Amino acid sequence: CSTLCKPLSNPLHNPSCLAAVVGADTKFTVTSGRVLNPGSEGPGWWDNRCAAMPIVLPPSGDQKLWRCFYYGRASDKWNNDLPAFLPTGVSGLAESYDGLNWKRVRGPLEGGSILRPSKDEDTFDHVHLGLTDVISNSEGGGYTGLYFGGSSEEINLGMGPGPIVGFKMRPGSASSPDGVNWSRLNSGQPILEVG
Repeated sequence: CSTLCKPLSNPLHNPSCLAAVVGADTKFTVTSGRVLNPGSEGPGWWDNRCAAMPIVLPPSGDQKLWRCFYYGRASDKWNNDLPAFLPTGVSGLAESYDGLNWKRVRGPLEGGSILRPSKDEDTFDHVHLGLTDVISNSEGGGYTGLYFGGSSEEINLGMGPGPIVGFKMRPGSASSPDGVNWSRLNSGQPILEVG
């Protein structure tokens, strides 16, 4: 897994491992190297093995820090000890004063995460999940997040080793008053079904 987290004027989903600094004339200066490494804060964190897919929000309004929502995992396993073949697993948050030097925010869930797979084996997001977009709500404050989740349903792709678990993924939504404490929306059901 690669580590990603960088501020951009249009900050969502930049797939490189470079940090970009917004200059006064809106041009970018690219600096090499990772800005957030898996396991860099020591053992016990949810992202010790992998960190990926940054969603970076610049400071605005009452929020004075850059915020980076991203997903990853602590080991090579997903929920229920299933082997992981994608960089997904759980989601967390890091913050920065300058957009280059990041510090993880310890969330309320296991390993300091902010969003984890459901404990209910029958849900669409029981095996793994990952935040894919976070929007700062202009009215009422807080955040709305979109994420995908993989279910424990076995599917056969018609190639490879046979049926696999965690590959049937659907989108979900969640809300947070502060970016740290999240609640699933839509009664914990996917917002779209496969089909």
